[in-house]
Amino acid sequence: MRSFLFLTVGCVGIYALPLFSAETQPTLPERYLAIYMQMHDAENSEKQGRTEDALKGFQACYDGLGAIHQEDPGWEESLVVHRMHDCNVAIEKLEDVVAKAGAKTATTTGTIVQPVPATPSMVPPPADSPDITGSLVFTNSGPKPKNTYPWKTGIITTVFWIGEKTKLNNTWNLQVPPGGASDDSPDDRNGYSPATHASFFNPFYVALPFNDLAYPDKAKQFLPAGWQRPDKDGKPVSACIDRWVEIKTEDGSGHICYAQWKDVGPFHNDDADYVFGPGKEGPSQGAGLTVSPAVAQYLMLGTGKGKNTTRWRFIDAQDVPPGVWLKLEEQAIIYTAMHQSKDATAKKK
Repeated sequence: MRSFLFLTVGCVGIYALPLFSAETQPTLPERYLAIYMQMHDAENSEKQGRTEDALKGFQACYDGLGAIHQEDPGWEESLVVHRMHDCNVAIEKLEDVVAKAGAKTATTTGTIVQPVPATPSMVPPPADSPDITGSLVFTNSGPKPKNTYPWKTGIITTVFWIGEKTKLNNTWNLQVPPGGASDDSPDDRNGYSPATHASFFNPFYVALPFNDLAYPDKAKQFLPAGWQRPDKDGKPVSACIDRWVEIKTEDGSGHICYAQWKDVGPFHNDDADYVFGPGKEGPSQGAGLTVSPAVAQYLMLGTGKGKNTTRWRFIDAQDVPPGVWLKLEEQAIIYTAMHQSKDATAKKK
């Protein structure tokens, strides 16, 4: 059973686009898009009974995803790990079909599906998945620390959005492709996404009151183990942006949502003790968490001036469960890759 279904939006447009030129190095979104399309083809081959083609396709996709994760372990980690898990489930199922049919399985020799000894340096499966230790990929980063994150309870929670005209937005220079609309206003929605344009970022996001780039000394003191990221093009990269949080309502409804940390606020940018340390209360002005329209909608929070109260904690990317937050994260990557491919093609003309 796949963790989540393939997107159907824009598939015709995807197949009509040249993915990337051999003259340029493909970006990570472009590489992910190519793998996504290959997974779609492998799934179609499976439905049509072309078992060996499907098996080869899923194996190639697993290898490609593993290469992306090994090159940049922090890039869309939750999504990449889940898709690797999807590929592995398909591979095991198809190998079983081939074996029962008496087909030769030499094509699997030396591939990612060969059993290997379990070690702590492997990429872990999603928290809700069965044990697939025998087919995981090694990383160069060594054993990954397992952090335990405390709950922050009774937190006053407000709503903001990327594109809103406040000082809160884009502390870490969220990259939106040129020409890509960024307004995520709650006033015009299509489900959990903006109704007027394709979103180039996951609409499930939050802001918390700490900026690690502005306060590097506090970052060294408070950041959890394993959160450090290397510089890019000689410039420091935030270790906080895109980290996942788990959010629960405190009204007895039992709603739980998962979202990515995209911005800093509300009110403060230096409250590391509250965000990472033992501090249990939000900043002095009251609100200690601000969430996107999609998160507010999912949790059924009020978007007016009334006070919403939630509890939240960090969650490691590999432990994020499947849900609409991953579907829309993947959709955003695909739209970004399509835009990059289109833009590169236009520049060549």
